[in-house]
Amino acid sequence: MTSVQRSGSPLRIGLLHQYRLDTSGSGIYLRHLAGHLLSRGHAVSLMSHEPTKIVLSASFGSATQSARQASCRSHTLRGAGTPVAYPRAEEPDSLLFRDLPDADLARYLSYHVDRVSQIVEREKLDVLHANSEVPMSYVAAMVSRRTGVPYVTVAHGSTLEYMFWVSA
Repeated sequence: MTSVQRSGSPLRIGLLHQYRLDTSGSGIYLRHLAGHLLSRGHAVSLMSHEPTKIVLSASFGSATQSARQASCRSHTLRGAGTPVAYPRAEEPDSLLFRDLPDADLARYLSYHVDRVSQIVEREKLDVLHANSEVPMSYVAAMVSRRTGVPYVTVAHGSTLEYMFWVSA
């Protein structure tokens, strides 16, 4: 397993999110986290289903100020649709994870593990930060197993409700 750099050294951090960055509290949280990490000198690779290439200029100053900060790369995760953990108003036609046939779920997860692994290796990330339990914590665990990069997962409220509902 790769060790994270010593205190005070800039890190190359991968932020992984299941949804777009403008449609949920967790997406807004992640944009703010990316801005804070950049302001501390870390390099950020932001991986999500956000179709636009970035993110931070509206929340963290002008484009000129953002360009002077540490590096932030935006990676759009594609795939055949974006299944959701629970019905979402902003994505009313999305399939729920629980309704996906096993083969479709396996294909979806395999795509994300492969794509995120490529980004981790190409960007030489030091750590991967997964947001939400469904499915990005699983993706991060599989990427960690494959690449050796350590990961952390942050739980967000709506996904916690889903996890309790599924286990009931």
